[in-house]
Amino acid sequence: MANWIESAYMTEAERFRLLSLLERSGSNLLRHFQLVSDRVWRFRPAGRWSPGDIAEHLLKSERGLRSAAEGALAKEPSPDWDEQTRGKDIRIEVTLTNRQHKAGASPSLVPEGRLSRDEILTGFERERSATITLARNVTAPVKAHLLKHGDPFFGWLNAYQWLLYAGFHSVRHLEEAIELSNGVPLVGGSHSAGERNSD
Repeated sequence: MANWIESAYMTEAERFRLLSLLERSGSNLLRHFQLVSDRVWRFRPAGRWSPGDIAEHLLKSERGLRSAAEGALAKEPSPDWDEQTRGKDIRIEVTLTNRQHKAGASPSLVPEGRLSRDEILTGFERERSATITLARNVTAPVKAHLLKHGDPFFGWLNAYQWLLYAGFHSVRHLEEAIELSNGVPLVGGSHSAGERNSD
């Protein structure tokens, strides 16, 4: 029993990587969305999201992904965590940073367009700060605490992987927002209007 628990703690290198990812991607997102013009913020190509829509989706998703990590931590540690989650750190990174892999947002994560830019960015900054605080301070064996993703492709993820997911999810959408802002045609896109699958 001791072995599977001991190996379930984040290493210092893993914590450093996670914190760097969350801090860097959060700062880059906020800087980009703060600097775009109102015209770019509202620019919505046919059938796709505007940069403002993307930012609102990121706000909603950040809260949800951190809640998933917290939900995993609230469960009893699983002795078979390694078998259930092996290789999924890389799966998360590769899938989320490759926008040829399409995903749809669940209805609760679809932007509604009711918030101002300031409300969205202030909210995202608050939520990402809370995610970083969790990643920095958690002392539990995070890899042994599991919660199932709605997409069978990911299946069981541990709390550490849910936090990685938050970081790489924002990297994915920042790339999309930059392409929109620069007027570069989207390749594949990340979400199309009307998609309702789990993100």
